[in-house]
Amino acid sequence: MINLLPHEAKHEVYTRYRERRSVILLIFLCLLLAASTLVLASMYTLLRTDAETLTGNRDTLKARLESNEYGLISREAKDLRGKVDTILHAEDGRLLTELRAAIDRTLGEGVTLSALQFARANPAAAGQAGKLSLTARVSDRKRLLQWEDRLKSEPMFAGVTIPTASLIKNDENDVTLSFTVVPQEKKP
Repeated sequence: MINLLPHEAKHEVYTRYRERRSVILLIFLCLLLAASTLVLASMYTLLRTDAETLTGNRDTLKARLESNEYGLISREAKDLRGKVDTILHAEDGRLLTELRAAIDRTLGEGVTLSALQFARANPAAAGQAGKLSLTARVSDRKRLLQWEDRLKSEPMFAGVTIPTASLIKNDENDVTLSFTVVPQEKKP
């Protein structure tokens, strides 16, 4: 239809089109510049705050070291080391390793473990008995009963029972079992 217009009218339509396109492109570039400026300014502010925090921490530590607070710093480090040792207690690590190995021995074909939660009966005592909750997807009732038998045969587990609701379904089933873990004594 534009080809039917006279040359001057056609030239005027094209000029207005180019002007509109230029204005839209200019607006888009301004918005892009504003957005990138906003992102860069926020990143600069965050990095500046982090740098000031690190500088403040360094200055505080330097002042403490210059004022001969070695004993206090050493005590704080020792307390932190004690807390880390408590968290990573060797007996707990051994118990959890044995627990995971026992669970792996019971898993068979058609049983996929999805969650494991262990809570000690006495949180202050390492290597003590506790409650274990397992959530698994079992392909059918037969494999569920086989898994229960394997769990019961493990000397580390006591009180293993399958909820009755899980035995009703014969096809793929999500099962949650809770039972007691009794750590085995290491023979010298």
